[in-house]
Amino acid sequence: LFRSMLHSIDAQGRLVHVSDVWLTALGYTRDEVIGRSVVDFLTTASRVYVTEAVIPELFRTGQCQGIEYQAVCKDGSLIDVMVSSVIQRDIGDLPLLSLTVMEDVTERKRVQRELAAQHERLRVTLHSIGDGVITTDVQGRVEYLNPVAERLTGWTNAAAQGRRSESIFRIIKDGTQSPVE
Repeated sequence: LFRSMLHSIDAQGRLVHVSDVWLTALGYTRDEVIGRSVVDFLTTASRVYVTEAVIPELFRTGQCQGIEYQAVCKDGSLIDVMVSSVIQRDIGDLPLLSLTVMEDVTERKRVQRELAAQHERLRVTLHSIGDGVITTDVQGRVEYLNPVAERLTGWTNAAAQGRRSESIFRIIKDGTQSPVE
C-alpha cells in the first residue's frame, strides 16, 4: 500500500500543512513543524539545493517534478525523498502556497547504490583477469568484451556491441576447422 507524504508551504517557505503520514515518517508532531521553514527538515546539502534552486524555480514556474533530496527525521536518521509540487495562486496570480507530494525512495536509492557497486566490482574483475570474456544477450548479440577479448578478437568493446557473436569470435574444432555450436 503506497501512502504519500503531503505538505504545503507558504510563499516564504514555511510549512502551513503536513499530513499525518509526513509526521509519522519524519517522527514529528504537528506543533513541532507548522510555521517552521521546510528546509529545517533537510540535510545541509539538500537545504542549499532546495533554497537556492528548487523553491525559487517552483515559485517562478509554478511546478516541479521528481526532485530528489534528503530529509532528516527527528531521530537524526535520513530518508531519501522524491518531491513533486504545484503552486496555488490567488486571483491576482500571486503565489499562496505549494501543494507537495513526497515519496520515500530510500530503499530504491539503496538498491541503486548497491547495484552500482556490484557493477563496478564486476567491471574491475573482468578487466583484471587474464582470460578473454565475451558476454552476449539471449539472441547471441555481444554486450561486452573485456580487454583480453578485445586483443584476441581484434574488436573493440564499443564496435562489437550489438553484433552477432559469431561475427566477432568463432570457435572451431581442432583439425577439422568445423564451427562449434
